[in-house]
Amino acid sequence: MDKREAQFILSAYRPNGRDAKDDRIAAALSLVEGDPELKAWFESEIRQDQVIAEKLRQVRPPAGLRDQILTGMSLAEAAPPWWRGAPAMAIAASLIVVSGLILSWNRPAYESEFAELRANALSYSAGFISLDFFADQVSDLTTWLTDRDAPATTDLIGRLESLPGIGCRTLSWGGKTVSLVCLQGESTFHVFMIDREDLSDDPALTEPQFWQMKGRTVVSWEDAERVYVLVTKASAEAVRALL
Repeated sequence: MDKREAQFILSAYRPNGRDAKDDRIAAALSLVEGDPELKAWFESEIRQDQVIAEKLRQVRPPAGLRDQILTGMSLAEAAPPWWRGAPAMAIAASLIVVSGLILSWNRPAYESEFAELRANALSYSAGFISLDFFADQVSDLTTWLTDRDAPATTDLIGRLESLPGIGCRTLSWGGKTVSLVCLQGESTFHVFMIDREDLSDDPALTEPQFWQMKGRTVVSWEDAERVYVLVTKASAEAVRALL
């Protein structure tokens, strides 16, 4: 395991220490003490996660919302999750994150398919992500995705394409293929991409659009072939500097 892979794994580490017994996280933590630069980065990540967690604890859901959610879940037919096929650990970690937010979640009806894609990208990024292929070069990630007939490009917006790669994977969402490419800057950048023809609506992203959602910066843009959703812990200002 090199430093870049350790950073990727530790970006999902919860500051309460419950994840320390996981073998991959334990291996990544073992590198922290011997690398001052990695240790400084990790301590910064922990502080940032603690701030986000504190803000989430301040959320107070309406009375009775939990019972409404559980009733709705017991009556609704379960839709195939877009992370179908992900390792059990990834699913479990995602459920841990969702459990902290479930009282404020009421199975919303999205105003568009793009809005649903953006929300799923945000939720997926908050969990422990498992990648299928690791490489430093974006061109190698693109080749891996192209070989699997998944959305792929080396022509990312702005200076994103110059960031070191971490890895990638494919995801299934409603029978459509979504590619995930992870890049390493000061924070991890999760870039989801889908072919435009696979979205029923046109998000009309003539310029990159920014949102602050659940403690993360979300950015979307499109080109002639694909629609992109970027999710990161980095500030909007830091992302704008890259774009």
